[in-house]
Amino acid sequence: MTADLDDARILAERARRLAPRSTAVGDHDVTLASHVDFSLARERWLLDARHVLAAFRLATFTPLPGAVAPVVGLTAWRGLVLTLVDLRRTVGAHPTGLDDLATVLVIGDDTRPVAGILADVVHGVAALDPERALGPAPTTRTALPGVIAGLTDDARLVLDGARLLALLDDPQALHAVRDDARAPAARGTAPPSAPRPQ
Repeated sequence: MTADLDDARILAERARRLAPRSTAVGDHDVTLASHVDFSLARERWLLDARHVLAAFRLATFTPLPGAVAPVVGLTAWRGLVLTLVDLRRTVGAHPTGLDDLATVLVIGDDTRPVAGILADVVHGVAALDPERALGPAPTTRTALPGVIAGLTDDARLVLDGARLLALLDDPQALHAVRDDARAPAARGTAPPSAPRPQ
């Protein structure tokens, strides 16, 4: 457990040191933002390192039956109860189990942790030019519309960390987003079904 905490401290310190910096490109300076690069559901993800407080190996967790997706359970972290989030549904993947999700990225603001994102592997920190246009976000039906800001040239999903934190920090907002995502089917605006044979 001590090794995991040391790894988390090292990752957090690296993220802080690599936070936005300026680099010369051609005739002008470009500010690069550091993002934590991780894998989940056979996808590569980027999350602004300013929102990542730590990373640790998941030892145990308590499932929350009936929780609003993407919330799946709770775990203990540094004496706190941390809500666990499974982002696989944000790309339309159907989670089968949590056995293989061994890493938790603790996300929050400067004052406190908000939740833990489950991940397969943390690859490190990557620099991303915030001025560079991202490709459009996937259009699959998701559990949290709007949390994917777009795609990089190399097909990594870029999360909108501020929106994700805002949704996870406010249970009513999380329920409202989920209800809005379900509303088109409930209002009858879902794609028409095939005609019935006579």
